[in-house]
Amino acid sequence: MIAASLPGAFAQGVGSLQPPGGLMRGAATDPNARQRLDVSVASTGGYDVNSAADPSTIGVNGQDPTGYSTLLQSALDYSFQGHTVTARANGSSAQRYFRPDDHVVPAYFHSIGHTGGVDLSVHSARTALQINATGAYSGSPLYALVLPVPQDGETYAPAASRDVAVSDFNSLTYGTTVMLSHGLSRRSAVSVGVDWRRTDTTGTPDMHRELNTYGARGQVARRIGRSMTTTAMYAYRLGEMKDSDPRLLPWRMPEHRAELAIDYRHPLSRTRRVTFGARVGASSMVVPELIPGEGARGRRDNPFSADLSAGLEFTRTWRLRSAYRQSVDYVPGLSEPISGKSLTTTIEGLVSRRIDVSLSGGYATGESAISKATSAYETYNAEGRLRVALSRTTAAYVEYLRYLYDSRGTLPLGPGVPMLLERQGVRAGVMMRLPIF
Repeated sequence: MIAASLPGAFAQGVGSLQPPGGLMRGAATDPNARQRLDVSVASTGGYDVNSAADPSTIGVNGQDPTGYSTLLQSALDYSFQGHTVTARANGSSAQRYFRPDDHVVPAYFHSIGHTGGVDLSVHSARTALQINATGAYSGSPLYALVLPVPQDGETYAPAASRDVAVSDFNSLTYGTTVMLSHGLSRRSAVSVGVDWRRTDTTGTPDMHRELNTYGARGQVARRIGRSMTTTAMYAYRLGEMKDSDPRLLPWRMPEHRAELAIDYRHPLSRTRRVTFGARVGASSMVVPELIPGEGARGRRDNPFSADLSAGLEFTRTWRLRSAYRQSVDYVPGLSEPISGKSLTTTIEGLVSRRIDVSLSGGYATGESAISKATSAYETYNAEGRLRVALSRTTAAYVEYLRYLYDSRGTLPLGPGVPMLLERQGVRAGVMMRLPIF
């Protein structure tokens, strides 16, 4: 039924602790069970090398010195599958203890992030109603520049990212998405939806910013053959920002957007398939002026957007995924919408039944969609991980990471965001996943 596939799937955080199938066979629950509850815990210790172009900025604006870190992550995932009702709730938490090796900056314990979400879907043979609510506290505003936020209307909660957390940044994000889908025939369906998201951000005791986004959209999808689906969508989005700084005007940015999308999934064999997705669109938005005296009406902009993704399962246990994105996004924690481009690639798979490997990398560049001349960025990340199953529910792993964020000499993108964040580290840890029922 094509209508049932239109609402966005309930999103897990980027820091999900669930391993790929086959590594921890004892952690698998009965796929036919109506209810499932999984609990995951991971403990990681590592050594992080942090550097900056100006050594005097070490220990300032979230830039940690070189030192040792200990991370504790936990996650809970519950799901219920009924004949007409599907429900899911999940949550995750990450805390980090950091000890500098030069003892200039005192050791500290800091909550990296906490996320939670509830998703409810009520469906009949041809109609589905999906309601989703998410909330998150995050100290990591920069991960979404390489791993962009989902499209409007898709469920979303910021990840508790351990790699790009900054010590003096805090944001609280919460929102709701509602989508109604109806199948017109076996091959076509329509859907409408609304969403709202709010982010409160603090970077210093006297700095506070509030960002709200509201959206509404409608789309028509039609399946062509067994492997391809096409979608046409129209969306309206409104962004609003208020700042405690009296020198900055509160602003509103309305946007109209039209998009066309193609989704292609073709099986190569019983165990392999290739996927391709393309979404292109154009927007018309009124960009506000942020400084008094420059005009209250703002200027009109017509940015182009594109989402391209490809995936290949070239063996039963190995897959390759790549994605390119060019869009205007509202990133929780940042002061203004971001006009950026990003490219990410991941390859992962099982070396044996007890060992898996994951390699990933990403690059992104962009600027503020409102004040292009004053705020810009360039960032890249690379990560590799080797994981070994110790038992049916426990695994040990080692990983290497490198991350660079550079504002290119412009103003920071938000309160508490450093102008330069460069980090590389080697870490080792143990994780456990327990299926309760």
